[in-house]
Amino acid sequence: MGMERTASSPSMSLDGVRASVFLDALDGTVAVARLTFTPITTVHNWRRVGMSEARFDHVRLAAEARGKADELAKALDAVAALDRDPELPFEDMAVSA
Repeated sequence: MGMERTASSPSMSLDGVRASVFLDALDGTVAVARLTFTPITTVHNWRRVGMSEARFDHVRLAAEARGKADELAKALDAVAALDRDPELPFEDMAVSA
């Protein structure tokens, strides 16, 4: 399941593992909660239950609107890296600042 996506990519849903990688690449739960004006507990829960297409779109659009397109692209790259090699440990997918 390849995911070569850009910031303006169509919506997608993410399972819990991919949501965690995505959130970590966007500086974590608290940063995404602030970015999207969403409760921290809700964002944290995405790590367990995943992100629906609507939630993914919300985060993507908020990141684009707040000038975080580069961070968003890195987050999408991190998820794509997991799709290319599902055995990668999380620390190998770290996104440098």
